[in-house]
Formats: sequence, C-alpha cells, structure tokens
Amino acid sequence: MVTPLREGSTCYLFKKSLQARSATHQPKQMWCLIRSRIIFLSMRSVLGTHEDNNFSTPIPNLPHFAFVYLAVLAGFLLSLLITAVFPPAGEQATLTGQLVGEPMWVPEIVVGVLAGRLAYKRLPSALAFLVWIPPAGFLFWSAWSWQKTMAPYDSTWDTYFGNNCSGSECLYELFLTAPFYTSVAYSLGAYTTYLVAKRRVE
Repeated sequence: MVTPLREGSTCYLFKKSLQARSATHQPKQMWCLIRSRIIFLSMRSVLGTHEDNNFSTPIPNLPHFAFVYLAVLAGFLLSLLITAVFPPAGEQATLTGQLVGEPMWVPEIVVGVLAGRLAYKRLPSALAFLVWIPPAGFLFWSAWSWQKTMAPYDSTWDTYFGNNCSGSECLYELFLTAPFYTSVAYSLGAYTTYLVAKRRVE
C-alpha cells in the first residue's frame, strides 16, 4: 500500500508544483523548472527548514555559533576546577597539565561535545554542523599571518598547536586553538544526536 504524501511536506509541495505547471510548459521549460525547484528544496533542507527532518527556520538557530564560545568558557571553568582539585593539572610540564590545558584542551572538547548534543536537541538545525567554520577561519588566518612574519623567531606549530608556546604566553592557543577544538567537538556532538534521532525514526 502506497503511503499518501503528507500535506505541506516537501514532496507534496513538489508534486503540486509540477501538476500546476505541466499543462502550460513545454518539456524543455519543464526541465528547467524541475531543476530550479530541486535546488530550492535542497537549500531549504540544508538551512534547516525541512519539515520532515524537524528542522526549524535558520535565523533562530544562529545562536549555535554563540553557544560554541559559551562552551569554551564552560571548558575553561572546568579546567580551573580540575586544577584546584588536582594541582599537578596546572603544570604544563606534566601529562595531566597538557591534557587539561594546552595543547590538548580536553575539558573544552568534552564540554563542546555535550553542548552540541544538548543544543541540537533544543534547536535542531544543520547550522549546528557548521559552527566550526568561523573559528577555523580565524585560526587559519592568524596562523598564516604568523607564518609569514614571525615564523623565523618562533615556531608556528608551537605557537598554535604545541606545548612550547611560552613565547606567545600561549594566548593564541587560548583564544584561537581552544575555540576551534571546541567548535569541532560541538559539531560532532550535534551530528551524533542527529544520527541517533534519525535511526529512531527509521
């Protein structure tokens, strides 16, 4: 038995559009209309307006980009708490210190995954999968500029990704690398939540 199309769904709107225009257009014109309609519906799905996926409009979901930096702040607070409870975690020379702080930023990554999962449940949108792009752009631009001007004096790798970042007081890792790691973790957390919800529906 064929399941009828739900009124208001993408497939339903697509079918009604074709039926309304097929009587007045030639085959070549119809192909152009079909192609443009497919592109339009694909953009709706990517931006988060596809009703079948329970995505809402994109503008209210822009806070996903702000949630990333809130997750970074929460990760910093978690790192301070760990350091207060376990003082060796505050020493960069120890393995624990490198995990809690630069260059690994594990607390920020963990908080990023959890924040992404929670935020996607509240605001499901494909934008949650793209929040890593702005931090990646900031990091790439800064590292590229550093490589051009400061690399002869201080290693670009150590400045942004290594544990020998004392030449810059590790500020570049703090304000650029840690947010990038957190944003990637946020997107992964959101995407895993999307996959779990999709499997439940299937």
